[in-house]
Amino acid sequence: MSTGILRREINTYSAVIYAMNIDKLPQDVTVEVWNWTSYSNPQKLPVLIGMENPVVFPYRLQPNNFASFYTFLTPANVLFYEIRIRYSGNKNVIFNSFGRSQELEAQEGDTVLQYQFNEVDTSY
Repeated sequence: MSTGILRREINTYSAVIYAMNIDKLPQDVTVEVWNWTSYSNPQKLPVLIGMENPVVFPYRLQPNNFASFYTFLTPANVLFYEIRIRYSGNKNVIFNSFGRSQELEAQEGDTVLQYQFNEVDTSY
């Protein structure tokens, strides 16, 4: 799945991706954030969890748990970015994403809900 290209709002410091698993089984997920500021040849940005720990993907999301992934956008001077997600397609795994200010406030205009993600071929 992909958000498509998003333009970072002026006060957005980081992109946050929530992944929730309400299934009875663990689910593997992969989250990627791409910097499209150059308009071509996007660069993959580090995805973090917890206290700025890099995530090793695929990430095993346990049953009845959620994970909060994030990527810093402002320090990397990102203007355009895309979030890509790969997972099994299980309907009990739900993703949402939003921009967050440096003060950790959600930013209007950077929100993409599960149903707004675009299906893409992730076999690249």
